[in-house]
This record gives sequence, C-alpha cells and structure tokens, in this order.
Amino acid sequence: MIEVLDPQARANPDDSAGPGPAATADLFEQPVPRRFVHRASVAEVLLTGFTADTRPNTYLLAAQWPRGHSFYRTAGGLHDPLLFAETLRQAGLMIGHVGYGVPFENKYVLTSLAYDISFAGLACDGTPSNMVLEAEIVEPRFRKETLVGFKQALKLRRGLRVVGVGELETVVVTPAAYKRLRNAPADRPAEPRELPEPVAPALVGKSSAADVVLSPTGRENQWTVRADTEHPVLFDHPVDHLPGMVIMEAIRQAAHNVLYPVHTVLTDLAAEFERFAELDEPVEVRAVRQPDWTGSDLRVTVELTQSGRRIASGCCTCRAVY
Repeated sequence: MIEVLDPQARANPDDSAGPGPAATADLFEQPVPRRFVHRASVAEVLLTGFTADTRPNTYLLAAQWPRGHSFYRTAGGLHDPLLFAETLRQAGLMIGHVGYGVPFENKYVLTSLAYDISFAGLACDGTPSNMVLEAEIVEPRFRKETLVGFKQALKLRRGLRVVGVGELETVVVTPAAYKRLRNAPADRPAEPRELPEPVAPALVGKSSAADVVLSPTGRENQWTVRADTEHPVLFDHPVDHLPGMVIMEAIRQAAHNVLYPVHTVLTDLAAEFERFAELDEPVEVRAVRQPDWTGSDLRVTVELTQSGRRIASGCCTCRAVY
C-alpha cells in the first residue's frame, strides 16, 4: 500500500521556491492532444501543458479544472477530489508517451493510485482553477530501451503553494502481451451485464441516478457495481474491462454511503488494483467504517471482489463538511 502523507508534511522546506505564474502561464492556453491521455472527448482532457524539468526523470505539467464538470461536479465551493485522481492518471500517460516515447498502441495497466489533497487545493472560486504538477518518475523500468513500468510521485501546486500529493504505479505492455494477459482479443470489448437499479443518489453524494455506480444488494454496506458502458465520462471510449476510474468511483461512493447522513469529501484515497474486473460478471463491493478517526476525518476501507477473488481495495479518509 502506498503511504500518502499530508501535503504540507511532504513538501520540502524550500517548496516556496517552486515554479511561479510567470514561468508557467503559457502552459494553460489549450488542452494537450487527447491521444496523449487516452481520451476520446476533448472535453475530458484536463492537462494543458507539459515540459521536461532540468532534473532527470522529472516533468512539469499544467492542468485546468473546470468550475463545472458534467460528472466531477463542484459542490459547496469545492472541486470534486477525483478530478485530482484523473489528473494524476492523465499525467502518467502523458509522461510515458511524450517523456519516454511509449508507442500509442501499448497499454498502460494501473496497479495503484493514491492522492492526498487539502481543502485549499479543492477550493473553487467561480473560475477555472489552474494547477501545476511536478512529477518525478521513480525507478523507471525498461526492456530493450522501451519503458515497461514506472512509479510516479507528484506534487500539486496552486501558485507557489503545495496543496496536494499523489502517487501511482503502472505497467506498460505491448498489444500482444496485453492479449495474453486478458486471454481474449484485446480489441473486442466484453458484453456488459444488464444495468441494475442504482442506490438513491443522495446516499452516495450524487444528484443524478445516471452517475451512480452502486446497486443495492439488500445487505448492509454491500453493493454490486453498476457499470453503465454508455456513460460519456466513465466510459469515454470502448474498453474490455472495468476502468480504474470506475473502480475508484465505486470506492468513493461506497465510503459516502457508509457515512451517510454525514456529508463528506474524499480528501485522501489509496487504491490498489490487483486484477482486471470483467464487464460481464458481477463485481461485489463491501465497505467497513474504521473506528479510529480524528475530528472531522472519517476513515473507511473498501474491497471489491469478483468470482470470490479480490480485484481492488481502497483506504479512504473522508472529511465531514456538514
């Protein structure tokens, strides 16, 4: 499990000397090409700039978070924290393709993703939020000069202030290797299951049933994943398995449901992805509220299983907002 520290504790004493607005203003003019972040819709591209740093294996990226997103909605003056998770994911893809020349036909297999963000990082004042990301690639692995895996450690800045940290680990495979991993044609998505009924949107922090990814089972704190492959954001393009961001959304919604009627924001999440989740088999979700919590911080652990095997897990820290 990746340990995620408080953003300010993670920062170095000289962090105030980070990149300033004058150095990065030109990085926010337009989205990067969507192929670099594996998105079909330009509207779902969060990154706006990329440059290599003078330090080895270190990159500077820019991102803009919209004040209103169709799925990752702003509420109570705060951005949806999973915008940070998606930004972190896109940063890893961009660095692989542009920084290390990963061919576009190769596949990225996410094995872990973690973030910790402060309310200062989530604040939305009615205008789009410009973010600067300092990403370091730790222990990049190569085979015949081709990148085959890496860990990414990232600092999120607003202006000069570090407001979040994130980490991810991913494996990069060729189409042939991916086909062997999946034991199925890599270019033919599996047939999804019939879409089950959603839980009440208010229970999971959503305003629309279309955005709910959990279905009730009749058992306390247990659900099945409701994977709507027609969803324009969660299924931006055809896939042959349950995407990592859908799994993270299921973890987040399970945590909100366990804590309801307390309304919370998921400020800290560490997720592990152990195996692929098939679209044509049910995925079970089970959440447990942890007894130890401090002040307004509530902790929940979530486990996802399919056919009796764990596919993913998450440790959540949720901050009560009202």
